[in-house]
Amino acid sequence: AGSRGVNDRYEMQFNGRHVAISSDFMNELASLRRDVSYDIHTKGIVSKKRRILCKLGGSSSGLVLSARYLTYQKHRIVADQLKPVYSVAGNCLFNEHYAPITEKSKLTASRLLGMMDVLMRMQSK
Repeated sequence: AGSRGVNDRYEMQFNGRHVAISSDFMNELASLRRDVSYDIHTKGIVSKKRRILCKLGGSSSGLVLSARYLTYQKHRIVADQLKPVYSVAGNCLFNEHYAPITEKSKLTASRLLGMMDVLMRMQSK
């Protein structure tokens, strides 16, 4: 999924397909994104690899929520990075673990993941 803004107009895409969402919904996503931050105000994100917890055959499955971080200089964006902020293991082989530190950030990450899941399911039809 991705979004971009040109002259304060935003567009969202899933797998290269345009998704029509309201500006209110996009503003909500942008506002919530601030709660799952690596910055000093939210105390950061825990990132660690878990050891494999089982000997299940097949591949690992899970979800990783990432947020785009922008770097500004003199009111201009000079760099951007997409960083993982939250993960949910789908099976015991999934060993990537990302989690916000504060309870508010954890709740926000779960909420964002739920919102994105609903959008993806609506677009898969």
